Amino acid sequence: MRKIRKTSFEGALTNPTQANALYLNVGSSSSDYIDADIYSNLSLAGRSSVKTAIELHWIDSDDNTGSVAIGDTLRVIASDIEPIDLSALTGTWSGDIKKIWLEFTGNGNLSPNVRIGWVKLTE
Repeated sequence: MRKIRKTSFEGALTNPTQANALYLNVGSSSSDYIDADIYSNLSLAGRSSVKTAIELHWIDSDDNTGSVAIGDTLRVIASDIEPIDLSALTGTWSGDIKKIWLEFTGNGNLSPNVRIGWVKLTE
């Protein structure tokens, strides 16, 4: 049985004119950091009024940055993007993650059009 990270994420589009980034609330204490060696499967649910590509970005506890293009895209009809093994997509998903965000790219202005229902990391 997969374990789901107990902390739920909260997000807000802080500056939708730059990178259409949705930052996920990890917490500020090192005890809140995400252990990427355990939690490597990303899934989410959402929709977009235009076909939208997704990139995941992060900063680890050593201030190393990483990113990976998620193979799925959001579409007009809401859908679930089921677990994507981040460790298989990139060799830099490891250690403790202190900052994590999603970036959306597509045709047109995305700021009012992307809707994310949930994001989770599992074992």
